[in-house]
Formats: sequence, C-alpha cells, structure tokens
Amino acid sequence: MRTDVRFPANGPQLAGHLYLPDGVDGPLAAIVVGHPTTGVKEQAPATYATRLVKEGFAVLTFDAAFQGESEGVPRGLEDPFQRAEDFRAAVTYLTTRPEIDPDRIGVMGVCGSGAYAPYAAQTDHRMKAVAGVPGTDVPSFFRGADPEGRQQMVANTGNLRSAEAARPGVGSRYCGRPWCPAGWLLCDR
Repeated sequence: MRTDVRFPANGPQLAGHLYLPDGVDGPLAAIVVGHPTTGVKEQAPATYATRLVKEGFAVLTFDAAFQGESEGVPRGLEDPFQRAEDFRAAVTYLTTRPEIDPDRIGVMGVCGSGAYAPYAAQTDHRMKAVAGVPGTDVPSFFRGADPEGRQQMVANTGNLRSAEAARPGVGSRYCGRPWCPAGWLLCDR
C-alpha cells in the first residue's frame, strides 16, 4: 500500500510516498530511500521500495527539497547540506508513525543520494543502517570530460562571484554558512 505524505525539512515541506507491506503488523523496520541527482521519488526509489516492501519493510521515498513535488526555490537546486537534512527529516517523520519501529530505521541513497545518506548518518544515530547504490563517479566525469574547459569555468565563476560581492551592500549580506541555498550573493539571513 502506498500513501502520499508530506513532512518538513528545515523549512521546505517534502513530498513523499510511504509504502507499507500488506498484511504485516507493526511496528515495522523502515528504510528511507533517496533519489538520484535530478531524479524524483517515482523513479529509482519507487523500484527499490516495491522490492523492499515485498521483504516486509516499510519504505519512505521522497522528493528532495527544491525538486519534484517538494517545496523550495530555486527549483532543481542540488544543495548537499539540505539533501542530508532531507534524510534526517524523513527519519524524524518515520518516528512519528505508529506502524514504524523507531529503533529499526535505515537509509539508502541511490546514485547522488548514495553520498548524502552516509553524510547524514554521521550526525544522526537514529539511522541504524546505511546503504548507497552509486551510479557513477561524477567528479571523475567532470574532470575527465574537458579539463581545460572545466578549469576555465571554475575561474570564470570565481571572478563573477568576486565582482558581485564587491558591489556596495552585497558582500555584507553573506550569511556565513559554507553553502547557502539562497545563493550566497543574495542571502538575507
């Protein structure tokens, strides 16, 4: 059985699907499954959820903040710190469900989420198991595709950020976070 759910994640409301096995009484062990970069919960996570539910697990899939049916702007933003927070928020949500055993919650990241899940688990020991399903070595792809072009892109980006920060009143709005989802040049925190 699949139920549409929503839960907060440090601001944005995330859209998720909670899968429960038919005919199995709780409290159940649960697995949070995160989607690949640029993916959504209906893709790879749904495939894993279908299989895991047949094995008797409850499964929560979700769209990351800024993506899919979840809230957040700019749309499509890939914020590593928020992605880790999304996993923590999903675990928090599961602990509120009576059919879930809060001491038996694991997380699984597919592709890009395969790095976010263990990162989140470092600071949230409610995650009792962690799994990653890597799709590709993205950094090697970017370094190997066009090294000179990438170096020029990085240099140009740095120059643009420095020029923007030098504008009167802009640099003073930097919030101090290592990475700001609002865009460090536009942050008003």
